[in-house]
Amino acid sequence: MLPPSPQSPATSYAPLPPLHLFSSSTKPTQLLLPPSHKPPRRFYHQIGTQTSSSPAISSSSSSSSHSHDAILLDLLRQGKTEEAYQLYSSFPHIPDSTSLSRLLSQLAYQRSPTSLSRAQSLVRRLRDARLLRRLDSNSLGLLAVAAAKSGAASYSLSIIHSMLRSGYLPHVKSWSAVISALSSTGDPVCSFDALRLVLRRIAAADPSLTADSLPDTAAFNAALNAASNLGDAELVDQLLDKMPVYEAKPDVITYNVLIKLFARAERGDLLVFVLERIIRSNLVPCITTFHSLVAAFVGLGDLRTAEKLVQSLREGRLDICHLLRAEIPSRSKEEETSSILNKLADIAGDDAPPLLPKTYSPDTRIYAGAGEDGGGGFRPDEGLLDALADVCVRAAFFRKALEIVACMEENGIAPKKTKYKRIYVEMHSRMFTSKHASPARKARRSERKRAAEAFKFWLGLPNSYYGSEWRLEPIMEDD
Repeated sequence: MLPPSPQSPATSYAPLPPLHLFSSSTKPTQLLLPPSHKPPRRFYHQIGTQTSSSPAISSSSSSSSHSHDAILLDLLRQGKTEEAYQLYSSFPHIPDSTSLSRLLSQLAYQRSPTSLSRAQSLVRRLRDARLLRRLDSNSLGLLAVAAAKSGAASYSLSIIHSMLRSGYLPHVKSWSAVISALSSTGDPVCSFDALRLVLRRIAAADPSLTADSLPDTAAFNAALNAASNLGDAELVDQLLDKMPVYEAKPDVITYNVLIKLFARAERGDLLVFVLERIIRSNLVPCITTFHSLVAAFVGLGDLRTAEKLVQSLREGRLDICHLLRAEIPSRSKEEETSSILNKLADIAGDDAPPLLPKTYSPDTRIYAGAGEDGGGGFRPDEGLLDALADVCVRAAFFRKALEIVACMEENGIAPKKTKYKRIYVEMHSRMFTSKHASPARKARRSERKRAAEAFKFWLGLPNSYYGSEWRLEPIMEDD
């Protein structure tokens, strides 16, 4: 059971203390607390409601202030956001709730660096005056989404925290966008802290007020993606088990995330069962499903299966699951299996593999021109090479990633080094600590570390290769 979150005074606007999802033993804890026996707290979706105890600005009651507020609102309704902001900036008083919320919403909607800076300034002014309740939840939610999509994940999280501290529930599209941003910008653990906090507040709230805040499939997918990036199969399993509680059904994106998880765990023998699970769930695989499968097989070094999959797609075959199953015995079995991973794959056993619901034609983003194998194979273009490198870096297949970026450079394609550097830094802390690593994987740890050093050299990060001639082959022996 998780300890109760520290309660902040209603008038405090200091950041919440960090909430840790993992214990010191790194074993995931439960996301949800048991039902609370305390009376439900009151939550409101409209922050503009004023109470008798709210601070008041004496000038706001003057007729002049009301007149200025009316002009401000009229400019906003005409879509003249720039003129409206300039007028707001000249006010000695703080405008009314309707004008402020409308102004913040329109600034957030613009999503430019200037508009977001102005939105931050507006929120800071109200926070300092302890008048944040003059903003409604829609405007704050829009700001959180805009900040998240603009790369300001930490600031977007602070907006969600401010709403929750004030007793307001953000819309699911707002808080899930923040979780998605946190998981993709290097702080997946923090994204789970945010998820846990939101779910706790939902559980404590009046059910009649939580409809717009309950997690949906997209929200769970954001959390699942973060868990997959961490390689945490237990947490993925826990999140999937919680989806029915909120009537959220897995979609194709949900299962595409599982493909990435199995690639990180080097369980290529389970990939076909994810595809089968999609079909048995009466879902239609998307082309991204096959992008992910091809990238996973290439990252695992199983080029034969990757090429066979691509060729089967070109031929318009529907029995791809059968073909992929036939490849399982030809691949070496893991010496150690994970019951959690097997559960996630939902292995069908002796059931006949299902047929694809339709045919798929590899698009030009993935395959272009004749192949290198006498015209019978495939040649990936920039889009596929970038996707392959992305998967390989995330899965710590650094030798394969180096081969891919070398191929890109040989073909005149500039690798996205900045992106790969960000991914490496994000994943570095858990690079070699997967709880589901097999003995065979652990035995390759030294070689993987040498490849990681070579990749860091290519990225320009501190590494053990400075002063040595860089090359793809290992140049360091085991200690």
